[in-house]
Amino acid sequence: MARQKGILPFTGPLGDRVGYRRNGEYFTRKRPLYVRQTAATKLAAKDFGTASKGAALLRRALYTELHRYYDSDLIPRLNKTLAGIMCSDRYYGVGERRLTVSNMQVFEGFRFNVVSGHEHLLSGTPVIREDERGVHVDLSESTVYAPKGVTHFTIKAMVVSANFERSAAQVVASETITIKKGAQLTAATLSINAIQDPCAARKGIRIVLLEVQPCIQVNGELSASANKQGYALDVIAVLPPVEQVEKMRREYKNKAPMLKIIPVYPGYAIERFDNVLFVKDDVIPRLRTSLLATDLPQLLALTDH
Repeated sequence: MARQKGILPFTGPLGDRVGYRRNGEYFTRKRPLYVRQTAATKLAAKDFGTASKGAALLRRALYTELHRYYDSDLIPRLNKTLAGIMCSDRYYGVGERRLTVSNMQVFEGFRFNVVSGHEHLLSGTPVIREDERGVHVDLSESTVYAPKGVTHFTIKAMVVSANFERSAAQVVASETITIKKGAQLTAATLSINAIQDPCAARKGIRIVLLEVQPCIQVNGELSASANKQGYALDVIAVLPPVEQVEKMRREYKNKAPMLKIIPVYPGYAIERFDNVLFVKDDVIPRLRTSLLATDLPQLLALTDH
């Protein structure tokens, strides 16, 4: 690993070198020109790419919240967590695994801020309930633990509807509750309205998050504090989509022309005499002569009798 000292730093592959950025500085290292992969390695890499794509979708949806307190380990932590979730998929094989509601239940409890969590700042446990209007997060009466230098806290809940198949995500937030340091948090409910507009995110997994942000009061106004110990953004529940995906079954339609079925007459047989077909009685029911394509009108006339 070497630090870039050129005028124009770069990131990404360049020949047998690859550039990258860490903590505001640019570095470079060697990379192989050719990579030999087996069939199993390619399938595993495809699954990891799906997990990495899903992690990037969540980071873009939570861009405002995640850039308040920079965490250099968030990207690998999130990728590793989603990759581990995909490994538990039992319905799809390697290379075709997906992020579904059943295996995404393990995602509950993930901390976007690894330094602190909502259980370190609030003594109560949030309870999630759902109805036709949306998702509700009930906060019981609890004590607020404020770190040094923090005067207020703001608490809100969010729902990220992420459709990993369509790469679509939408965030809906609740109202914000402000609590002063030293005050007791009374019982409150944070309501998040359901998505009403028809969009791809309605068919995505709903991830419920609880955000606790520290603030400092300056000249009567609240501003965000830079104390990472007082910030929490945790996943508290994973819910199924608002609009369930229904598989439409197409009605099979045979495009072949309909043919009139000639009924079988017991005790009768069809014979030919001078290219004319006739029915003979009191014989074993069997076809005594071969039929031609031109015999169809005569056969239809015989069946009408």
